[in-house]
Amino acid sequence: MVCATTDNRDMSDRTLACIIIAFLIALYAIFFMIPAQAHDLWINTQAWKNLANQHCCGDDDCKVVLGVKHLPNHYLLPSGETVLEANVLPSDDGLYWRCGGSSIRCFFVPRESF
Repeated sequence: MVCATTDNRDMSDRTLACIIIAFLIALYAIFFMIPAQAHDLWINTQAWKNLANQHCCGDDDCKVVLGVKHLPNHYLLPSGETVLEANVLPSDDGLYWRCGGSSIRCFFVPRESF
């Protein structure tokens, strides 16, 4: 095992290596699990639908969106897309979520934004 050692002089180098490996594994898990969270946990299990009666979670699934701006009557996404306040749904985890492929099927905002 890489992280196990009996030699004290190599202990600090191996400890640092173990910390870096653990950090990279955690970062990898977080990065690749975020898109799946909405599908597996709350958006899909609650069968959310938009105003057109389409399910929010589907083939394109949902992804967290960072850098969303709340402007009067709408939200502006970093991609330049806009979503009217009347079309948003409440996010159970306090994050902004965009569902859909080339067009937005559903957009979830933190409950504090309502």
